Amino acid sequence: MTRLSRPGLALLMLVLAASAATRTAWAGEALVEDAGAAARQAVGQTGGRVLDVQKRFIGERAMYVVKVLLKDGRVKLVEIEANPTSPSDFLER
Repeated sequence: MTRLSRPGLALLMLVLAASAATRTAWAGEALVEDAGAAARQAVGQTGGRVLDVQKRFIGERAMYVVKVLLKDGRVKLVEIEANPTSPSDFLER
């Protein structure tokens, strides 16, 4: 087993943290920075009208839950992963 030095271990931890923070971007969707961006993304996905946006932590993941009124009258909840380091909406937990 290879033993890592402290700088090597710190670099490895930094790379792992960065990859975890961008996992949604790799899946084709960027992490959103604020509630407005979450609302725009939900409208783009559904074509509906935004009724409400709430910020939530689901486990360790920062999420926006967007309530959207669809054209056929149904209401859909869309969960969009947020950038947890964005200070605008996630200062308090």
